[in-house]
Amino acid sequence: DIFYRLTYQNVPLRTIVSRINDSIFQRLPANMFLAAAFLELDRTGEWIRVWNAALPAVLWIRSGRLVHEFSSTLPPLGVASPLAETTCEPYPLMEDDRVYLFSDGSVETRSVTGDYFGEERMIRFLEECASSQRTLESLSEVLDAFRGDREVTDDIALVEVRWMEP
Repeated sequence: DIFYRLTYQNVPLRTIVSRINDSIFQRLPANMFLAAAFLELDRTGEWIRVWNAALPAVLWIRSGRLVHEFSSTLPPLGVASPLAETTCEPYPLMEDDRVYLFSDGSVETRSVTGDYFGEERMIRFLEECASSQRTLESLSEVLDAFRGDREVTDDIALVEVRWMEP
């Protein structure tokens, strides 16, 4: 409700993120928090800003290659109030740019030998998806093969935001 109400009032995203954090801080028990990322896309599609609060790096891919990693610059939401000040620079978008957000469950998936799937494998997988016919849905198969007979221990979420000229 905070997001929708403040967006309707045309409040800047930075303020919205701060208000969401304050609400979570007041309502959640001390041992709980929320890792989240927020993307701000310019109405004309010329730029993007990314606020990352304790998620793995948000990845920006252009023409099948990693352009930029938006590392976490904020603590998880609900840990501290007020939220630390941070600036998010706008980055120019081009047609077919893709931005990927994913939970830590994917990169922290472990093989039978104990190795993590890791960010490098995730980057290669996403670059391949962006430059070929490989689908994002195939991440489940890739992680299953990597994990072998180990149990799934964490949630796995993956979101793609793709810019197309109007």
